[in-house]
Amino acid sequence: MDVTQSERDDLLDVDRHIAEGEVRVAEQIARIERLKREGRDTEVAQSLLRMLEHALAQWHEHRRSILEAANKR
Repeated sequence: MDVTQSERDDLLDVDRHIAEGEVRVAEQIARIERLKREGRDTEVAQSLLRMLEHALAQWHEHRRSILEAANKR
């Protein structure tokens, strides 16, 4: 696989976003668990978790597309 400098830079950015997203998802899960223990409503927190998970999935897909483009050359 021949990855260009631009693709390497993009992969570094995407990997950073993925790592940050994974931290945010983990933090949100912990927040939801705390809210549940406290007997509080988690509907909004659950909705935010779904959005965070969706964004994380999009970053993973973007990473795959960069690698696929590099593999096609």
